[in-house]
Amino acid sequence: AGPRAQQRRAEAREDAKQAQADAERARQEVREAAERQAAWEQRCRSLLIYWPLPKGADVNPFPLGVFYSHRADVYRADRPRPPYVPRAADAELARLLRSQQQFVLVKGQSRAGKSRTAYEVAARELSDWRLMAPTDRASLAGLAELESLPGQGERMLVWLDDLDKYLAVEGTRGLNAALLGRWAASDPPVKVLATIRLEEFGRLIEAPGELGRTVRELQPLRPGRDHPAHYLR
Repeated sequence: AGPRAQQRRAEAREDAKQAQADAERARQEVREAAERQAAWEQRCRSLLIYWPLPKGADVNPFPLGVFYSHRADVYRADRPRPPYVPRAADAELARLLRSQQQFVLVKGQSRAGKSRTAYEVAARELSDWRLMAPTDRASLAGLAELESLPGQGERMLVWLDDLDKYLAVEGTRGLNAALLGRWAASDPPVKVLATIRLEEFGRLIEAPGELGRTVRELQPLRPGRDHPAHYLR
């Protein structure tokens, strides 16, 4: 074999080694991507009441904060939830949910049925939207830190029952105007549906310090405006 043939064989060996290295690198990238995806899914599972993200109409509302009444108690576990009795406020809430309003707030007395009404109207009006329900304020902050938001690219409804438990307060992160702005810039925009007791609403509007500033920056809580919310007595 002449020098030219030897050179070709050497080049072929180098090409084979390079192809092998490229294939191993590709396999490593696939493994690392799978590990990142698994870690991301595990993180989402730890932050959310429901994972994978369900459609709103498909979930059991009681883990979301809907109050267990004596009548509703027989519908626990896998049984159908009790029949919902429509309320006068349903039509206005439905209009707000169908609108471009990003943050919709349901206010009412304690145990007035805020959570049940909010859920039932949302399940009807936004039945094919994904529901993202963080377990608490820390979980909401954790979701904000994720590089990729769960359900990105789909229509998303964030559920915050008892809004005061999710607001950013002194020394902790949570819901504030900046986070709402990020969600509003998503494609498609993320909508937030929250509930709050009237007494908490009044306290938060007058709260001093960082909490008060956070609350007053949120569009539905600004005093002196037409609130994108409805009331249950």
